[in-house]
Formats: sequence, structure tokens, C-alpha cells
Amino acid sequence: AGLADITVAADATQFGDPEIRFGNPLLVPILMHLTGAKAARKLLYLGEFITAREASEVGVASSTVPDAAFTAAIETLANELAAIPAAGLVAAKRAWNYATERAGLRTAAAINAELLGMTFALLEGGPVPDSFGSPATNRSPTLTEPPPVPTHAATHSDDPLLVEADGPVRILTFNRPKVRNALNPELLARFDAELAEAVADDTVAAIVIAGVGSAFSAGIDLKVPVEEWPHHQNRDHLEWLMHRCLALWDAPKPIIAAVGGHALGHACDLTAVCDFTIASTEARFGVPEVRHLGGVAAMIYPYVMPMKAGRRFLYLGESWTAEPARAAGLVSEVVAPDALIEASVDLGRRLAAIPAPALRQMKRAINRSYDMMGLRDTMAYNLESLAQALTSVDPQELAAREAQIRTEGLGAFLRERDRPFEAGSAR
Repeated sequence: AGLADITVAADATQFGDPEIRFGNPLLVPILMHLTGAKAARKLLYLGEFITAREASEVGVASSTVPDAAFTAAIETLANELAAIPAAGLVAAKRAWNYATERAGLRTAAAINAELLGMTFALLEGGPVPDSFGSPATNRSPTLTEPPPVPTHAATHSDDPLLVEADGPVRILTFNRPKVRNALNPELLARFDAELAEAVADDTVAAIVIAGVGSAFSAGIDLKVPVEEWPHHQNRDHLEWLMHRCLALWDAPKPIIAAVGGHALGHACDLTAVCDFTIASTEARFGVPEVRHLGGVAAMIYPYVMPMKAGRRFLYLGESWTAEPARAAGLVSEVVAPDALIEASVDLGRRLAAIPAPALRQMKRAINRSYDMMGLRDTMAYNLESLAQALTSVDPQELAAREAQIRTEGLGAFLRERDRPFEAGSAR
């Protein structure tokens, strides 16, 4: 169905790749070209079935029709295609296939086949390259096993990052609610260290990132003077931010963002590179910094969202609520606020039931498909372009901004900054 030019689904149809639960689908890259990153990961990681309507929404099916009208709809479509000159159809299909192959589909499919062979070797206990790990270190705890003993001591309420183990799921929670979990150097240093520890811990199968209080995170803490940031020189600072996004993207374990309230700027970037984003109905997403210069991880969005939606999101710096963000591929699922953490941890536990070697190979194959489409090169290009643009910013302007924040408060600065964009700034 994925390889067909047009897929018409009856209402009762279900689609799924359940073999992920035992091995891996061979043609993973096909789905990368059919649907967005979040939808593909949801379909492929868990091996669950989706309905015809859901398949149509994410691009796996072209259209849906009532069961009773299915045969007639197929006949009508076939007759319409037959009426088109064959030379035109052949040219259109060749052009489309050429575009997808230039985006790396065929090469990614070949790489996935090799990774799949390595996965079967792991599952069977055979030899594989050292870089892929070993059956002992890649085995994921199952839902029937007792929860592992937490490896972290109880955290204090004033810690900028709370760490909790819920069975095979590690939960990292931003804990600066008085400033809407704004990301300062201390919080990000703790986050980077705890993320690396969770990735290295064999008892952890999935990682959830959340925020205390009314926001996931308001993004970078603008009250922190520039010189207090590590790598505070323009290019070094941008590269430091980008590497954090790539650390989440490249992590061999699935990462789930549990977003309640605002996720802005760098925090929004972090949710975009997570494998799944579960959002409460109160969530809002935005990268308002693009209104003035641009974001270092902005080029992740063209690989997560459809072109038209992604351009609007990045050009205008709007704040989107959960449902528009879900429709645009930025969110995997929308839930009630009081169900957010439970839904996110439950997803982590379901992922823990998948054999870890198979899940790791699946993530590598998906990411490799996007690499073949140019994701990493595009992010590197954006980094250099943005660093060059920052050299034109007047240092006195930056000093004036910091002085205004100190004397008038961050809220006053942000209101003045965003006043020209107030009309139609939200969806």
C-alpha cells in the first residue's frame, strides 16, 4: 500500500507494520517520504494499527471512502487514470520518483536492509559490529518484569531538573516554574548530563521530558547576561544549542516530550527533535525569535512539518495551540492536561515492550533516511548562515536590550519586541 501510487482505503481499513515487535519492516524509508517524522515514528516504533482516517491524515492513504462505495470508487479512479495520455502519466511518475530518489530514498532503503540484517543477528545472538552494541546491553525490560530500582536519590524541590524513574521510563522535568521553566546554564548543564546518563543506563528503555507548572519551558532565559553562558561567542553558542538538539535526535532510545503550556524558542526545538510529542490541550508551540533573526535549530522543522505549514510557522513566529500543531505534524497526540504525564509514561512503557535492538535499528533507519534527505547538512548550513548574520548585530543594541530587561523587566521587553506582530500572531 505504501509503494502504490494512489491508495484508496475503505472506512473499515486498518494499516500497520506489526513486525517491528519481532524484527523490523524492510521498507522503512518509504514511510519517511509518505508522512512526517512524528507520524512515522508512532506507526513504526510501536507496530500499532491505524484507521483509514488516520492513514489519510498522515499521508499513508490518498483518500477514504465508505465501505459500500469502495468498489465503485476504485473503478471511477481507474477510468479517470485511463483517460489521461499514458506518456503524461509516465513522465509524471518518473519525475516524482526521481525527486524522491534525489532525496535519498533508494540509498536509505539499502542502508536499512543492512541494518535489518544486523538486528536479526542481535536478536539471534550472532556476531555484529561492536558499534551496534551487544544483546546483553541492548535488551529492553518488558512490561512483565519488576521495575528496576531507581538509580537516583530523591530530588529536592529547588533542583532545576527533577529526575524520576518509573519502571523502564526515565522522566526529566524542568523545575523553574517561577520563570516558566526558562532554560539557564545550570538547568541545561544538568539536563545534558542526565540525558547522557539515561541513554547509557541499560535499565532505561524510554525517556520523558516534561516541565513543572504552567509551562513546558519559555525557552532560553533572556535575563542571563551573554557572558555568563558557556561558549558565549556567537558561533560557539549557536553550535552548543544545535548539538543539544542533535543529541536528542541521535539518542538510541525513544524520547517523548510531554508538553503542557508554552514550549517556546529552544524548548520548542527540543520538542521537535523528540521521537514523540504528547501535548495537553493547553500547550502552545512557537519560535518567536525567528521574527528578529532566526533559530539555530529552525531547519529541523522542514523535516517534521509539511512545507506550507512549516514556512508559516517559521516565517511568522506564531504561537500555535495543540490541535493546529498536531495537524501540522509537530505533535503526535493531544490529551487532557491531567492525563499528560500518565499518557507520556504509558507510551514509554509500551515502547519498552519492543525488543531494544529492533527499536534502536528502527530509529537509526528513520534518522538515516532524513540524513539522506539532507537534514544534517541543512542544519549545518543554517548554523553558519546565522552565525554570519549575528556578526552584523550592533553590540550596543545587545547591551541596551540587557539593560532594558534589568530595569523594566523581561515582560516589558518581550511586549515591546513582539508588538508589531500582535495582529494574527496566534492560531
